[in-house]
Amino acid sequence: MTLLQTPHPWSCYTRGVVLEHGNDPGLPQTLVCCAMPPQQREFFRGDHSPLAGDWTFRDLPTGHWPMLSDPDGLAALLSPAADG
Repeated sequence: MTLLQTPHPWSCYTRGVVLEHGNDPGLPQTLVCCAMPPQQREFFRGDHSPLAGDWTFRDLPTGHWPMLSDPDGLAALLSPAADG
């Protein structure tokens, strides 16, 4: 699995994502919880959460990179959200 890893760009933490066609509030918003302790999950559900809108939390106990360790499980979890 180490051969598949690439460095994560730091700018994803320092700059917001700019969507080409704006933020469609009708799109599903899903947070995949791979290695998230309960306290962190509660933070994201709380009043001071950086997540805006209505989010669905999905558990996938794989560790930090589910796309490498369980790509089929990740696809199965995200497919219903993509289907809307």
